[in-house]
Amino acid sequence: MKLFLLTAVGVTACALLGSSAASATTISFRQGENGYADASNSSFNYDGTNASTQVRMDLPDALQPAGSYAHLLFGNIVGIGGVPAGSSVQSATLEGWVTNAFESATVARLLQDIENRPMSPDRIDDAAFAGNFYDDTTAVFATHAPCGICDSPEQISWDVTAMVQAWVDGATNDGFLILPDTKNGGNLAPVGDATVSFRPLLTVTMVVAVPEPSSGLLLAAGFGGLAALRARRRPASPR
Repeated sequence: MKLFLLTAVGVTACALLGSSAASATTISFRQGENGYADASNSSFNYDGTNASTQVRMDLPDALQPAGSYAHLLFGNIVGIGGVPAGSSVQSATLEGWVTNAFESATVARLLQDIENRPMSPDRIDDAAFAGNFYDDTTAVFATHAPCGICDSPEQISWDVTAMVQAWVDGATNDGFLILPDTKNGGNLAPVGDATVSFRPLLTVTMVVAVPEPSSGLLLAAGFGGLAALRARRRPASPR
C-alpha cells in the first residue's frame, strides 16, 4: 500500500510538472468602447506640415500637389487591461471605414515618434526614409470596395500581426503610418467619428503563456500530500 501511495503522488507531481495549457484570447480596441480612450489620428502633407484631424491619404498630383499621409495610434494596448507582454499574437487586424474613396493604402509600423516626421519636400515613402522612420519590411497593403463619397462607409482591413507582435515584444508603440497608393485621395472615419461603429478598430487574438510552477514546489506539494495520506491511515494509539 505504501508503494502504491508513493507512486500515485509521484504521477501527480509529474503531471503537474508538464507544460501549462494556454488558450487563445481576443481583445479589441476602439475609441469610446469598453472604456478605451487612448486612440488618436492625424494627417500631414508630404513636407511634414499642415497637420489635420482627418485620416486622409492622397498621393501628390496637379490637383493636390501637397498630398497627404496619415498617422493612427492605439496607445496603451500592451500591459494591464490589454495584451500581456510576452504573449504570442496569433492575429491582429486593423480595420477602418472609408468615408471618401482612396482605393488602396499601405500600413506600416512607425519606428519613431510622429513628431520626428521628415520636414522636407521629399515624399515620406522614398527609400531614404523607409527602414528609418518606419518599418517597410512588415508593411501591408489593402484595398477597399468601390464607392464614391461613400455615403455608406466601406470597410477596409490590414493584417498587422507582425507589427503588434513587435510592440508586445517590447518595441515602442509609435503607431501606424498609413501611406496612399493612388492619387484618388480620400478618408477613413476618424477615432472621434460621431458613429462609434465607424471608428478605427484594432482586434488582437493572442495566446498568453501561463507560468509553470517550480519543480521544487510541486515535489514539496507531492510529498506533503503523501505525508497527509499516511497520517490519515495511521492507526490511533491505544488509550
